[in-house]
Amino acid sequence: MSYLKQTNGQKPWQVANHYPLWGISFHFLDFGSVVESLYSFSLDYKQPIWRSKRLEYYFPLGLGAAYTPKHYDVQHNPLNNAIGQSFSFLLYTGIQQYLRIAPGWKLEGSIKILHYSNGSLAQPNDGINTLTLQGGVVYAPSQTLPQAKPYPVYHKKWQWLVASEIGWKSYEVNSGRYPFYNLSVLARKPFSFSNQWVIGTEWSYSPALREEIQFINRMNETSIPEQQSLLAMLSGVEFGLGRVSIPLLIGAHVYKPKGMGIPLVFQKVGIRYRITDQWMGSLLLKTFTGRSDGVGWGVAYRMR
Repeated sequence: MSYLKQTNGQKPWQVANHYPLWGISFHFLDFGSVVESLYSFSLDYKQPIWRSKRLEYYFPLGLGAAYTPKHYDVQHNPLNNAIGQSFSFLLYTGIQQYLRIAPGWKLEGSIKILHYSNGSLAQPNDGINTLTLQGGVVYAPSQTLPQAKPYPVYHKKWQWLVASEIGWKSYEVNSGRYPFYNLSVLARKPFSFSNQWVIGTEWSYSPALREEIQFINRMNETSIPEQQSLLAMLSGVEFGLGRVSIPLLIGAHVYKPKGMGIPLVFQKVGIRYRITDQWMGSLLLKTFTGRSDGVGWGVAYRMR
């Protein structure tokens, strides 16, 4: 179930993004006896791809939280290796279509990929990834499409952003939680009034990584250097929605410990909120193609 609002161009970012939809959704899934029910809410953003009088295509993005009553429990539910605690994060995307069939009514069809994970806050953390085909009926009180308005003027200068994050991770080797720290230096170049290309580098410091290396060395009688740092390059886009922006980044590790099986490529997605012209708060999720590695809370400073 979703409640969405059609933007009408009152803000420059709405015009720049071709009058997107935004709102909230409630999701319910039933996976059977091991996981059973999963309930979640998400903040939704739907970017228009193409519109006509009867057909509309959108690129949806959603970020939210989920509740799983029957999560992993060593005594009562040991088979659930997907969700390790009651609270999880939700991230989804896909392709969505609306077909107008009558005044005020539309048919909706979509293909969505939903990812549920606790962000390594607890173990196990394999997460749940679902590919869904969805159909439904939409009631839209207003059928009037937004009227085109002059495209807002924007500056194409490069911007520099320094960002830091902190989070906690739990590894399967023990039940402890360890902090991690990220420091990023990013260059951003606008390609529209509110959207930007992003490129930069990220340094990560993780005592949890050292703990895991020590455990592997003891178990396998190996001598992997006890590193605590990772270095990566980042690239992607950041969609601006007024004070809120959504980074979609792909990273590649250029420095990581050998013999640990840490993937070369990862993804970062989340949300930033602009507090002032220079300062921003953020919540970013790092994943390895469907498996969460950690959730970082942070601040960022945009240089003048």
